[in-house]
Amino acid sequence: MKFIKRLLLVVLFIFSLNILVGCNNNKIDTLLVGVHEIEENFLVNANNYVSDLVHGYSTLVKTENGEYVWDTNIVLTKAPEVKFDDDGNKTYHFTLRKNLEWNNGSKITAKDYVASILLFSSSEWNTLSPSNVGSKLLGYNEYRKGIKSKNNYTSIHEIFRGVRLTDDYTFSLTIDKKYIPNFYESAFVAAKPIYLESFLPGFDIKDDGEGAYLKSSDSLNVLELLQINVFSENGEKLNPKVTCGPYNFISFDKNNIFLEVNPHYQGNYEKKKPKIEIIEIKEITPLTDVEQVIAGSVDLVIGINDPNKIKIAKETTNVGLCNYLENGFRFIGIANDKEPTSYPEVRRAIAYLIDRNKLLTYEASGYGAIINAPYSKDDWYYLESKNELESKLATYSQSINSANIELNMSPYKYEEDGETLYNPEKAANDYFRHDADGNILEITQCIKTKNMLSLDLSLHAWKVGIKFQYDEVESEEFIERINEKHYHLYELSISFDDFDPYLYWHSDVVDTDLMAVSDMIIDEMVLKMHRAQSKEDFVEAFINFSTRWNRILPCIPLYSSEYYDVYNKKVKGLKTNAHWTWANDICDIYID
Repeated sequence: MKFIKRLLLVVLFIFSLNILVGCNNNKIDTLLVGVHEIEENFLVNANNYVSDLVHGYSTLVKTENGEYVWDTNIVLTKAPEVKFDDDGNKTYHFTLRKNLEWNNGSKITAKDYVASILLFSSSEWNTLSPSNVGSKLLGYNEYRKGIKSKNNYTSIHEIFRGVRLTDDYTFSLTIDKKYIPNFYESAFVAAKPIYLESFLPGFDIKDDGEGAYLKSSDSLNVLELLQINVFSENGEKLNPKVTCGPYNFISFDKNNIFLEVNPHYQGNYEKKKPKIEIIEIKEITPLTDVEQVIAGSVDLVIGINDPNKIKIAKETTNVGLCNYLENGFRFIGIANDKEPTSYPEVRRAIAYLIDRNKLLTYEASGYGAIINAPYSKDDWYYLESKNELESKLATYSQSINSANIELNMSPYKYEEDGETLYNPEKAANDYFRHDADGNILEITQCIKTKNMLSLDLSLHAWKVGIKFQYDEVESEEFIERINEKHYHLYELSISFDDFDPYLYWHSDVVDTDLMAVSDMIIDEMVLKMHRAQSKEDFVEAFINFSTRWNRILPCIPLYSSEYYDVYNKKVKGLKTNAHWTWANDICDIYID
């Protein structure tokens, strides 16, 4: 019955569009986007296209090059005022503009922003859907745990000390001093509004002077309310009703999503409004995605990296492409705490054995870019420093001679007797390097499938006196082998939204980090990035960190893959990258 109701809703929606077209004699612009899979979560804190399109008015936004800025054009009257208390905690005071509206015409106020922090940080919400919202704010642990109620804990009526409701259009959020300074700390206090009545009918937001809290006059079962109003088939997760983004959610039938422009939307952080009236997001098979754009069945497909498809698209006159590098890279993970790869000279020697350009050509038909440190080429800090940075980085082009030079500076410079120096001119597949104690220079690698990289290492390792072997395992077993830390090398990939090197390269995480990186200079430089108080300080620290990283080489970066968004040329204004999707770009797109 619910499916039939949804189907009727879609039919009526399309019928109404036809009537409008007939009456006005004007064509309604519709964008049809093909996706391989529809993520069935359209909540405000979900990370997908639909969420980006139907929710809006975040106090903090990410720009096209991945930089965070306060939205002072549409949402805030000014950048938040910042103050420290006597204990060192840091408070951000926000003042909202008074003309923001929900799609039902009601006013958006400070309560709506505070509500999102309180709800998504609550014990009840995290029981149903884990969230890290509010986790860096003062008093989070006490609020998150909640108050003992019967057999459960509840956050209802529990104050959140770091969240304050001042009046209808001002509120404040306080970061716990243990999390500052942090270059990305603005993200800790970013907030989006929610229409609380849709989530918890009958609840209100109060603040009696010690902290904001959720209040209900009845003894309501919050978990039950959330299950009904949010996580049921017709709940907010799959059918968001009162929203404030550029588009209104109309319907979802498992394979198609319909969105309609929101007339109450004031604009994005650049004061731009959408020009396309209707968006349909349609689930399609990956086998024919580009073909469907060429045929006109869909207007846009996202994230294509199949070389054959890209070639066909480039040769088709009615098709346009946006290309960008992934926000991450493929690399060889190295056990930095395990001999012989604990020595930087050995790690650098391995890098010199690999022809990364050949690898990129063979595996991705050249669709990608070689990188020499942990960065994305679309990141703002790379773009602002690339000339200086790249001039300081070693490129590790394949060189047997350079590999031998590195190994001659390592402990593994002897023959088996531990006294006679290894002679590169005698290189043979049974002539290996040793250290002074007679330990052989042996490197092992774990792989999921035999590939160009493992073959390349096998082909060249013996030429520099390395005994190399690899074990091929099933995908399920690969993770187990990684956790066992039995091997020296693993082929992996990494992606990141906000690059915080502390999470990957600081020795504080050595026990949980696969590569177990521990370098005092890296630690110092990571903390300078982590604690930078300006863009200039961050860029300077990034250059120094990357230069040191490139020198000690805790892992071997291979390349970043290139992706293409393929669109019909009637779609104009589209400009995407790893940080900026078509949904982020929607206010610049129009149909010609």
